[in-house]
Amino acid sequence: MGSSVQHDAVGSLRTEAARTPANTGLADLADLADLAGLADLIDELATHSEEFALRWDAHDVEYYRSGRQHFHHPDVGDLDLDYDALEVPADPGLTIVAYSIAPAAAHAGAFARLHDHVPPRAPGQRAV
Repeated sequence: MGSSVQHDAVGSLRTEAARTPANTGLADLADLADLAGLADLIDELATHSEEFALRWDAHDVEYYRSGRQHFHHPDVGDLDLDYDALEVPADPGLTIVAYSIAPAAAHAGAFARLHDHVPPRAPGQRAV
């Protein structure tokens, strides 16, 4: 994971921790269970990764909506994909991230090869 991705991921965790209902006094039992899970995750990451702990302690909150993210696929190689984060107003806290690649992008060939790894679907068969 590159440092930009790590930075964004820790910032996203900080953002989620900051907007939880417990911080507004509106938590119910289900929210408290979710908060405990988030707190356990953060504690585990900080315990096992000095780099995560340093990034967490920096209190740098990232609220990113779009950008470029690097991936490495074991079969097709490097992919630099553009992304847009779309919040779902009907479900606060739910975000859909859509990835795309421009046809003329440097890794467009790798992306096309990735498509070849997807088995064809029968007519009427839904994607999983």
